[in-house]
Amino acid sequence: MHRRDFFRLAGAASALPFVPSLRRSFGESLAPSFALARAPLVFPPSVRPVNLALDARVRTVDIAPGVPAEVWSSGNGPIGMTIETRIAESVQITLTIVLPELTILHWH
Repeated sequence: MHRRDFFRLAGAASALPFVPSLRRSFGESLAPSFALARAPLVFPPSVRPVNLALDARVRTVDIAPGVPAEVWSSGNGPIGMTIETRIAESVQITLTIVLPELTILHWH
């Protein structure tokens, strides 16, 4: 399966709990995923990168209240921290990768 096909399928599957006619067809099997959709939004912590050290590793975190999962993260939760800088500010960030595969950090 190609990456784009996976995301199309995952997007369609995530909409299933919100379509009432499909929920009636599948019965209670969609109830847990529908309940997870109501979990509170988690905001990652913000940090200023003064000699910031990150480690990307496999962690077990709660992705919803009472729902643990293994994630690849550079923070202590399912989402990495927000790194705030100013235009033209020099920063030093050290990334230590402790993952079973090569990886990169996605910057915005």
